[in-house]
Amino acid sequence: FEELRAACRVAQAVGAPVLGGGTALLAEQRSRLAVVLREHRVKLGVENHQEKTPRELLERLGQGDEDVVGAAVDTGWFATQGYDSAQALEVLAPRLFQVHLKDVKARRTEKTGFQLVDAGHETCRLGRGIVPIAECVRVLKRHGYGGPIAVEHEPEDFDPSEDCRASLRYVREL
Repeated sequence: FEELRAACRVAQAVGAPVLGGGTALLAEQRSRLAVVLREHRVKLGVENHQEKTPRELLERLGQGDEDVVGAAVDTGWFATQGYDSAQALEVLAPRLFQVHLKDVKARRTEKTGFQLVDAGHETCRLGRGIVPIAECVRVLKRHGYGGPIAVEHEPEDFDPSEDCRASLRYVREL
């Protein structure tokens, strides 16, 4: 729990009310996790990666401790899993602590040599992929969401700085 306490102290120092990500402590020692979060007045937004639906994420979040344990929705991962990201935000709105607006290209399979490689989570500039970014923003506005929103783009083969600046302008226009 010392690592969690250290992360909470850093979050407090920089004025970040939410830690985003995941932890085995959620399943293993939920009550102690919640106590540490409350002590530091920090929330944990659990990010969806392997979860294919909001229901799966809600099951992972569990009941109780809703004041400090909620969702950090990654719109790109829901799209990669074949679930409508705007609908996921709609369902998860009551437990939403953080949003990672990410767009991804359509899933495809590539042949490299004798192998088929799944190229299923390739990020792109917001508005150029399969995530309904404008509808995601409308859902957040409709629910009065005022928490942290990150513009996320993580290509492996180029610097995404210009795409990120353009994506931020796009979100602000929406």
